[in-house]
Amino acid sequence: MTPIISGTTLERIIRTTLLFLLFGGYSAWSFRDAYYAYPRDNMERTLKDKLGVGVPDPPPTLHKEITAKSVEGIESIGSLSELSARLGVEPYRHPEHENMVLFFGPAGSLPVEVEGDAITLGEWIDGPSHSGTDLFFQKSMAYGLAPVGIALLLQLIRVLTTRVRLDESGLSVRGKPTIPFDAMTGFSAEMYKKRGWLELHYMLNGQAVKVRLDDYVIREFRPIIEAICERKGFDNPLPPPEDEEEIEVEEGEQR
Repeated sequence: MTPIISGTTLERIIRTTLLFLLFGGYSAWSFRDAYYAYPRDNMERTLKDKLGVGVPDPPPTLHKEITAKSVEGIESIGSLSELSARLGVEPYRHPEHENMVLFFGPAGSLPVEVEGDAITLGEWIDGPSHSGTDLFFQKSMAYGLAPVGIALLLQLIRVLTTRVRLDESGLSVRGKPTIPFDAMTGFSAEMYKKRGWLELHYMLNGQAVKVRLDDYVIREFRPIIEAICERKGFDNPLPPPEDEEEIEVEEGEQR
């Protein structure tokens, strides 16, 4: 017999791909917002709207450890050098006001007025575009959807590598030993109309076993079923294809 080698259906590939893009894409987008887009937007809006200056190249350093909580009690720090050491980053110096420096964090900034190396005033400013709550929400979405995205990626790989083969040795379905023709005993089609799948019954080591064959999973579903029925002499459990049904109806009307 001519071997029949089948991948999966286009519908299954499209659906799985769309689900992966939906969950995986939203997770990736949330990571981008939480760790890059939102902090960068906060920094740019602070420079343009609050200070009235453009964004330099390279832009000021954004330090993830700089938060409203981490800068509490800065009034007790007497010098800019000590504050920089505590925060672990050098400040951005205002290009037009030499007595103002800023420390940028993801969810806001700390403008500090100085005289030489001495700090005179500093107070945390949220945002202005995205608060710490906004960033927390994006991180929650990113990490919450990441496992779903990974699982769907693995499922997509599994879908794309689906293979069912029918040849002289029998039927090969991934994850199961090859089913020889001599072991096949028949089909049950109770669930075909509702679910679109058949069960092929066969004997394995003296035990009655069955495997599900799904027309949603197997692209060459009908040719495989018909070839098995022809080889084994089984009654074909599948209804005629729709085009054949239409031909039969037209012939009946003509008679």
